Amino acid sequence: MFPLLALLGGLTLLGCTTEQEARRQKAESLEREIQQGLRSNEWVSRMRAARMCGENKSVNCTEALALVARSETTSSVRSLAIQALAQRCQEQERQVLTDLVRTWSPAEPEATYFLRCITEAISACPSADAALALTKFDPPKAPDAWAKLKELGIPEPLPTATAERVEWLERIMALPTPSTMVNSLLESARTAQARAAAERAAQEAEAKRQQEAQARALEQAGQEAAELAQRMFDAGSMDEAWAAVTRAEGLGANVTDLKARVAEARVEQGKRHLAAAWKFVRANKPDEAEDERSRAAALGAQDDTLADAIAATPTARRRAREEEREARRRAEAEAREARQRAEAEAREAQRREQEAEELKDPLTYIARGYGCQERILQGTIIAQVERGLYEFAYAGARVSLTGEQLPNHGLVRTRKTVFSSQGEFQLCVLKKMVTKRIKTMRGFEETWEVYTEDVRNEPSYYFEPNRQ
Repeated sequence: MFPLLALLGGLTLLGCTTEQEARRQKAESLEREIQQGLRSNEWVSRMRAARMCGENKSVNCTEALALVARSETTSSVRSLAIQALAQRCQEQERQVLTDLVRTWSPAEPEATYFLRCITEAISACPSADAALALTKFDPPKAPDAWAKLKELGIPEPLPTATAERVEWLERIMALPTPSTMVNSLLESARTAQARAAAERAAQEAEAKRQQEAQARALEQAGQEAAELAQRMFDAGSMDEAWAAVTRAEGLGANVTDLKARVAEARVEQGKRHLAAAWKFVRANKPDEAEDERSRAAALGAQDDTLADAIAATPTARRRAREEEREARRRAEAEAREARQRAEAEAREAQRREQEAEELKDPLTYIARGYGCQERILQGTIIAQVERGLYEFAYAGARVSLTGEQLPNHGLVRTRKTVFSSQGEFQLCVLKKMVTKRIKTMRGFEETWEVYTEDVRNEPSYYFEPNRQ
């Protein structure tokens, strides 16, 4: 019986060993196939091996898969390898995804697409280190990455405030497999938070101590002011007593009774000033009476009839009349000055208007530019009629506003200029032109437009005629 049982047990053990060996051989064969496929030169083989590596988590193919995810040039194969890493999602695969984020460069081909693939893989297989690596991107430049980070509970970059920084790092620590670096960052933030809290508590304690010291100092100063007010009151110095009691009250001291006594004594003192003021009123001394009334008012004593009585004294009435006359004289002077100023402004406006009207004449405008007082006469010297009188031809045809043809020739009388030959000229002349009959060298009397040279210009601007 026992030998039979032993035989059956041996056969069963042999069968189990054979089945385990078969599974082991199958796994080794699958691992070799995946390893060879991931290292194959054909991208189809690499894609098939990457898919198989992701589906068979027990197969040791992470290193080869990581190599494909890092350096594969075919975008479809690389994206599938990144997805396979997320499918396997063990500590080694999480580290590979973190390294992919840290080594990502915008200069690599299809950089934006692969960053999106890596981000989706980290969202499917999150880790603290990978999430921390993703936060290096600026939110406006990597919206897809930050959308996935928000899904992981990280809505914003690392804050600068200590308390918010701790809370942010704690959310990172809640993700799988946080590294020593993440833990170190959190410990540093917590240390800074504790230090800030301790400093804040120390500052609050110091502020409270200073407030208490200030309150004690104010209380002591108020008490000293109250004692000074009492001494001044006892000595009869009501002004000093009132100043001291007012200061004590401002410092928070309880001086209600003392203040009332001082105020009553001040009023009595003010009444004495009022009595003195009435004496000055009867003596026709309004200035002294006003001084006493002001002192009484400052002490709290009032007499409504005293001000009218001061104003009714002969001296005060005379001063009032003089002040009224002076005020009336000042008002008249101001009105006269205003009237004169208005007249001067009107004359200046009229002068400017007249000057603007004169400058509408082109020759007058040109003359002012050359420094002439009136205008410039332009033309050609024809002949000398007599000493200092020359016949000239106007520059250009002359037509009146009505279309009438005007004379072509005229005369110019010079004062300083001598024309020794025929030729063109420009001359500063008076604006007023006269028309007279003159006997010319030809022996005929003719009607001429005669211009006179303007000699008021310093320096003069004259142009000798061109020599013919």
